[in-house]
Amino acid sequence: MMTNLFWRNSRNVVAIALFAVLLCGNSIAETDAPEKPSLLSSARILEEYGGVPNRNLEEWKKEIAAYSLRHYGVAEWALSPNAIILHYTATAGFPLNLIESRSFQNEAPGVASHFVIAEEGGSGVVYQLLPLDVMSRATFGANFCSISIEIVALNEKDLLGKQATLDTAIALVRELMARYDIPLERVYGHSEIDAFLEKNPHGEFFDNTIHGSFVRRKVDPGPRVMALVRTALGGER
Repeated sequence: MMTNLFWRNSRNVVAIALFAVLLCGNSIAETDAPEKPSLLSSARILEEYGGVPNRNLEEWKKEIAAYSLRHYGVAEWALSPNAIILHYTATAGFPLNLIESRSFQNEAPGVASHFVIAEEGGSGVVYQLLPLDVMSRATFGANFCSISIEIVALNEKDLLGKQATLDTAIALVRELMARYDIPLERVYGHSEIDAFLEKNPHGEFFDNTIHGSFVRRKVDPGPRVMALVRTALGGER
């Protein structure tokens, strides 16, 4: 009887020891698992692309402040973002107009977003065009409060076929949401901002140059893209 008790106790000790080893092994594996690199920490403001220099930041601040006065009623270039807006470029390659345009619709400054995401060598690549505390000119009616991300694609169908690009865009949005405490319901497609302006051009998203009704113009990045992005980010609006 004592012998049986000894072996039962011994087996219990061995089982507990093995369980402890497994726990330690899992802990070590989890600790040693490489973290995904941060897209924001590795981002640098683009100096040039294909020999075309990025715009002068001090000149941009002056011109976007004047734009802000005309469109939002306050001369301000600084940005405290509380929304993220996704676009597609309607181009096959890097949109040079985002770094070299000097005007758009006969008004300075040109167009510029905070980020461009392209697919190169089968991987998504992030280019940062403007600092995140500087207003962009990419989303009529919402530049004063938003970070704009342009994704290189001809149209919604083209973008849906670029999985690496979409994955990179989703990862970037997730990091921006965490950094600025932006909830999922504040992640929009460009066409959705146009829809808000059509419903009320002087509401949360607004523009003082709109007189009368507003006719929506934008279709990017498309409802299927936004549904995919929201699902990946953890929910739907």
